[in-house]
Amino acid sequence: MEYIPLLRICLLIGGVLQILFFLRIVYQTERSKQWPITTGIILSSEWSSFGSDNADSSKTYKADIKYQYQIDEKVYTSRKIYYGDWISISFSSLVKRIVREYGVGKECIVHYDPQYPSKAVLRATLAPPIYFLLVGGLAFAGVGVYLLYI
Repeated sequence: MEYIPLLRICLLIGGVLQILFFLRIVYQTERSKQWPITTGIILSSEWSSFGSDNADSSKTYKADIKYQYQIDEKVYTSRKIYYGDWISISFSSLVKRIVREYGVGKECIVHYDPQYPSKAVLRATLAPPIYFLLVGGLAFAGVGVYLLYI
């Protein structure tokens, strides 16, 4: 069995899937821009690092913000900062800036889904890490297409 055609197809499919993930996040973000807002309070704010302690370049970082807000006498908690916040990134400065912005005890603006008030985000914007999905998807799909035709 020849593995090269399979590799080409996998690159193409992987790239297309990444692009689809990106488009889904764009859709969710655009919807959240239309949601009503309320005031919340930050309950916890920290960042985590993943990867080797020996090589700083191989580490990735992620913010973990927990906040509380109230809609119609019911209290909700959430950890979603923005759609796609599950992506950890290599830039600790961006993550640390988010953690500083949303310090424990600070008031925050919460965008919540009026149909499902337990769904909420702090930021109804596309964050820079989201664009890595698009760039990576285009790169994988492009290489896959190129390899299919050589």
